[in-house]
Amino acid sequence: MGGDGAHRYTYPSGIVVERDEAPHVVPPELLPIQQRRVAAIRAEGKIVDDKPGVRLLDYSCTLDGPSEEAWPLRLRVGESSYERQFGTNTAMKERLPDGSTVAEKYAGTVEDFRTSVLANLLAANLSVVTSDPVIFVAGRGQKVAINAGGISCAVSGTGSPTLDLVDGLYSPFATAVREAKEEVFNPLTPSLTEVTFFGLARTSLNRFPLLFGELRTPLTSTQLESRARGWENGRMIGIPFTIKDVTDWIRPVYAARVAGKAQTA
Repeated sequence: MGGDGAHRYTYPSGIVVERDEAPHVVPPELLPIQQRRVAAIRAEGKIVDDKPGVRLLDYSCTLDGPSEEAWPLRLRVGESSYERQFGTNTAMKERLPDGSTVAEKYAGTVEDFRTSVLANLLAANLSVVTSDPVIFVAGRGQKVAINAGGISCAVSGTGSPTLDLVDGLYSPFATAVREAKEEVFNPLTPSLTEVTFFGLARTSLNRFPLLFGELRTPLTSTQLESRARGWENGRMIGIPFTIKDVTDWIRPVYAARVAGKAQTA
């Protein structure tokens, strides 16, 4: 949904969330994979906190106005846990007792959430743009369980059904602000209105659902770089916010990905 450069889902009315209380049931044959993979990750000294997570169950939109803009974006969410994605979404290449892989048996299509048994934890992935303007991405810390030491969005994290509430209801804008404070702006807390989501996407390999966009801050790049950061981001990477500078930075990063080389910060 969105992603065309024209759609802008802003606070408070751009995204409408409906809560579903049905429990997430994981196929029993996936539980040993989850336990083994989580234990292996922890043995490497990385952090896996089995916190509750917001699970995306479905999405839709209303075609609004003369241009039939997809507005607002409607999400139906439930609850799963951070550990469960290690037996589902991130375990696609694991073999099952019948010889098939998790992907072959359980991945489904990219568009299908209604029948999915995967954890499908909904993430908020944002670049940060300062007033200079400079756009920031992040070099991930070495203790994160996924993409340790790699390059990521400046703000990247899954939603919490208990922490990310506005007036008692889950809000992805609250996820973005909480993660932004923890990873980039500490001790400052950005405003909900500084966040703009451009669309909803899902990765093709692991079927991770994510809302992607930007956070526009009145801080300068120098002020942003002086902020204390949490353990999840090792350092911030600033790029002048021009088409040429951004594309010149992205090109070798994607070339390395295509070549199968590790992307490190």
